[in-house]
Amino acid sequence: MHHGDHVTATRHKIPPLSTALNEAVSFFQFHHVTANRENLNKPKRLIGWAHPSLISLLRYHGTTIFIDGTFRCVPRGYKQCVIVMVHDRASGLYVPVYYVLSTSRTGDSFWDIIHFVVQGTDQQIEPAEVVCDFESALIQAVQSQFPNAIVIGCLFHWKQALRRAMKRFLLSEEECAIAMSKGVLDMLTVIDHSLVKRCIKWVKLEIRRRCAEAGITYSNVKWRGFWGYFNRIWMEQYDVSVWNVAGLNNELIAHTNNPLERFNRELNNHFPKPRPSTASFVGVIKTISAEYVQRLADIPRGRARRPPREVIQLPKAIEIPEDIGDDSEDEAPAATEQLSDSSSDAGTTEMVL
Repeated sequence: MHHGDHVTATRHKIPPLSTALNEAVSFFQFHHVTANRENLNKPKRLIGWAHPSLISLLRYHGTTIFIDGTFRCVPRGYKQCVIVMVHDRASGLYVPVYYVLSTSRTGDSFWDIIHFVVQGTDQQIEPAEVVCDFESALIQAVQSQFPNAIVIGCLFHWKQALRRAMKRFLLSEEECAIAMSKGVLDMLTVIDHSLVKRCIKWVKLEIRRRCAEAGITYSNVKWRGFWGYFNRIWMEQYDVSVWNVAGLNNELIAHTNNPLERFNRELNNHFPKPRPSTASFVGVIKTISAEYVQRLADIPRGRARRPPREVIQLPKAIEIPEDIGDDSEDEAPAATEQLSDSSSDAGTTEMVL
């Protein structure tokens, strides 16, 4: 259920920067303003743009869509640009459709963004899967608007979050490399949901075993701190189904490597400096949208190549004995997180991760 205090939603007759590049169609889609409880003099604002030809891709039944926020290229006065992307099966392209500037990152703002995207498709959007970043407010908004879709987080972001957490607990680079290598921590993403807690014990033992084989000191106190974090965030705050891909087909798993992450880098590269003007920002996304419209037309005509199908390599789930022990648990105290500039990431959505 949505609980936003809607004050007004405006759609200008001739808004600035409104038409698509070299076309007499509307690129501007919505401008929405709501009250800001924290500062009544600064209302919350959403402005969305999308090319009508690309919006039509969202109307296909059973699509995979991606929703993520980017920050570096956002004009002053806004906190993020939320991008809605769709995988077009006909062309094989991952197509960015909506660009929404938002002055806030609350649950209400995410709900409103998705609501306006749904309205933009005349309520004809029924995704089979939604891939998004690990942000509780965003996940809840997605689950509310698309109750029949599989909602899964980006595995790339999941691994990034775990590595940042290891560094906050001051684990050595060698220990981090062992934990992040294939068949260790990522085993948790492919094991059956009901076996994740048992698999955590296996992963702890595997890290200890590999450290011993490599002659690397196992930092028991620091690892206890890390596993406390893991339980708090990835077992309690988030449901296992959001980051565990057991039972999903490889095509969807490949999607979770998040093409939006690559596109965000591509988008940011268009801006030499952060915080461009709104005119500059809209000029860039107009050009990008026009390029995708052209590519969608060129691929079926043989004027452009279909991108290769992406395959992601994950470990094969192992069998874990029911009576597996956990000799990493002893009486040693747990380390505490060391929050510093080096552990933060301007591109992340939740610093706690």
